Amino acid sequence: MPTDSSLMLAPTPIAGESPSSWLHRLSLLHGRGAQTLLHSVGIRKMKDPDITLTSQQFGSLVRETNVSASMVAHLGTIYEPLRESRYRRLLRHDDRGRPVYAFCPECLASDETPYLRIAWRFTHWDICPTHRIRMCYRCLGCEAPLLAMRPPQKFYLADLRRCSMCASDLTLQSADRLPQEEICGSLRIQAALANTLLLGHCFIEGHPERVPLDFLMHALSTRQLDGTGIRDTPLTPQFRLLCHDGQMFFLFLNFLSTRGESFPDVT
Repeated sequence: MPTDSSLMLAPTPIAGESPSSWLHRLSLLHGRGAQTLLHSVGIRKMKDPDITLTSQQFGSLVRETNVSASMVAHLGTIYEPLRESRYRRLLRHDDRGRPVYAFCPECLASDETPYLRIAWRFTHWDICPTHRIRMCYRCLGCEAPLLAMRPPQKFYLADLRRCSMCASDLTLQSADRLPQEEICGSLRIQAALANTLLLGHCFIEGHPERVPLDFLMHALSTRQLDGTGIRDTPLTPQFRLLCHDGQMFFLFLNFLSTRGESFPDVT
């Protein structure tokens, strides 16, 4: 049974922030585990808030708070094209099947308010395009992954810069710095992949119509996607995936602009 009718306070979503990230910050604000917090407003236990929490449920978390319900409700639509189980492998999971994130320690270090980016959940997002380093996947202190659902704990840390298991500072982790000339192709393809996953369809060079997400799944499984560096032979046909609008982190801002709302300016 729900224990509270209102949480009273909630953080404002940051441009480019993932649903799990906002839920993490809500948990930190109230000093409660995510599952406990969700239960307090009548939301049942769930494994993956990114693809399970609906817009209505996100709205219920900010009912009677200082934050606009419509702004938060949009978090429930970000990963909506990937809700079906057959798209599971396009999102990161650890070896126990738990939903997890990669992270860039330099991004977290530079954030005024640390948050998890939408694309950090994508399986093929391996390089930070801002800092030109490989993404990190585990805490070096305890080797714990960065879980999408924050675990219950006896104390709550100040922000997402700290590992939720051992409190190690994630911003101190070193990562491989990559030469620009070696990663241009990889950055282009991961941007196009992220764009495709958020839209729920893709565009293929030379083909004027949008292509279903299932085609992307086939191209990845048969190693036919140009730019991934995984062609089997020179005879394997290739498809070049196009980044339709180049704004994969901010696609959802158009949704908010029709309601006269905006996110804070966070770089």
